[in-house]
Amino acid sequence: MKKLSYTLFAAMIVAQLSAQDGRNLWLSSYSRGLIYTDEMKTDGVPDTVTAARTQSGHALVDLGLHVQPNPNLEVMGMIRVRNDFGGFWGSGVTFDLRQLWVRGVIADIIRFQLGDIDYRMSPYTFRNEDEWILGGTSTVSQTSLDMLRYDIFQNDQETWRQQGLAMDFGFQFKKVLDEVNFSLFTTRTNSADFGGSDRLYGGGMMDLQVAKEWHLLYHYANLFDIPETSADPVQLNNPVQSIGLKWNRSLREYELFANAEAGRSRLEWKGDVDAPVLEGGFSDVEAGLYHRASRLKASLGWRAVGANFRSPGAQTKRIRFERSPNAYQRYTNDQVLRPFSTYDLLRDGTLYNTQLEAGLMTFDPRYGNALPYGTATPNRSGVNARVDWQTEDGVLDLGVRWTSLDDIAGQGTDELRNFQLIQGNASLHLGTYFGWERDLDLDLVFSSENTTRDGKAYEQSDLNNQLIDVALEWEFFEHLSLLAEWRSYTSKGNDLFAVRDLYTQVTDFQEVQFDGQEQLIGGGMQYRFNQKIAAQLFYQSFNWSDPLSGYQAYRWNNWQFNFIMTL
Repeated sequence: MKKLSYTLFAAMIVAQLSAQDGRNLWLSSYSRGLIYTDEMKTDGVPDTVTAARTQSGHALVDLGLHVQPNPNLEVMGMIRVRNDFGGFWGSGVTFDLRQLWVRGVIADIIRFQLGDIDYRMSPYTFRNEDEWILGGTSTVSQTSLDMLRYDIFQNDQETWRQQGLAMDFGFQFKKVLDEVNFSLFTTRTNSADFGGSDRLYGGGMMDLQVAKEWHLLYHYANLFDIPETSADPVQLNNPVQSIGLKWNRSLREYELFANAEAGRSRLEWKGDVDAPVLEGGFSDVEAGLYHRASRLKASLGWRAVGANFRSPGAQTKRIRFERSPNAYQRYTNDQVLRPFSTYDLLRDGTLYNTQLEAGLMTFDPRYGNALPYGTATPNRSGVNARVDWQTEDGVLDLGVRWTSLDDIAGQGTDELRNFQLIQGNASLHLGTYFGWERDLDLDLVFSSENTTRDGKAYEQSDLNNQLIDVALEWEFFEHLSLLAEWRSYTSKGNDLFAVRDLYTQVTDFQEVQFDGQEQLIGGGMQYRFNQKIAAQLFYQSFNWSDPLSGYQAYRWNNWQFNFIMTL
């Protein structure tokens, strides 16, 4: 409690001094309180060891102090105060410095940010792509996922939270060129210790604009070790660069667009005579249109990513599949480690990754086999198409995405796998259709991912992952809504899983077979004080089973109360 008093006292002093000096000062904050009541039951043999019921919860406040000493400079520091329920008189309170950065403009030309930065470039150079398995969540599930993403700085903009320096500047021209913009960044991913050197990640991009319709882009990113910062004689070096072209034009009722990007990567371990040098490339083209009158948007593309293409900023996964969940980590009378599920991914932040990783992280074929490393997944080539449409009155929104990919190089066989992905979503706004003042929305998401390979018996693959999510939100009273969700995920079939060495090269194959079923049924109520403050009460029942895994099936019931406020 003394730390809290000192923090508040210091904030009051800064506010008073800033007011006297005529400086601008304001506060930003995020706060929440939640309570979980969980119940775990195993199917078949009763579990007499694991606690059948558990309760947990916490309250936290993120308080950000913004100081603007002049129009061209802003400083922000954010403190998190958290109290896990069960600690009394301050014994359960923790204090953390959550964010700290300085940003401003130098000579009215160069914009910069120092400290915590959020950055992204193209999907092949630097992009924190969302996981396939996390698509299509409704308000019931999305609430927990949003809280988790907020804590680990992941968002829909697909930026990576790093610590370092970013700056951008540009020039305008009267002839030939319209303008040229530059963006540069450098971040520190690892500090030197006895086992490794200082590791930095840096680069930037250039955007050359011509005739307001053409953009010529150049991207460069490199994950590299600083020599002589440790006793380690081996230094990693992984540069990635690409050239892109974007075109867009308005033509009567149409908006036309086309994008293209191609690039190369080189991964080497300098000082290691046994290490290979992996070089690979990619190509990606897409074209499409938007018809204003019909509100129809369609696109068609093709891409190929080489088997040795390595890009840490684009291929690092959000999820660490090798970890075990925190809640009910061990279960059954044998107290075995419980495999994590889609429900754990909605609640457990320790399963997520917040740091760039060299090479290729491990993944689980059950939760994304076609594009485990996002758009930049190596050893893939094929086509993709997308169609989005909305009715004129806004009652119905439809979207369909289709991707067909093949292996470029066979793995363990000359036969190539084929990957078919279909993702569809529909939103029906019944309140709008009936002319009601309050909302009644029905959302449906369907995703299917199929992996197949022909050949001899030991070569054949047939793995299907399928997600269905149906959600209802009905505002039956002013600001008060009824929520319901049914979510089903299945993974059935077999494939050969590639085992890689420390140099990310395939050394062996492991046959995997799945017959997994996961179902989530949830419902509850939500009261919105306004767009930034809400109180929610949910109930969820989750069922997991996979007879082929050797793990015992279980049911997980949960009551959850949330209060969330963002200011």
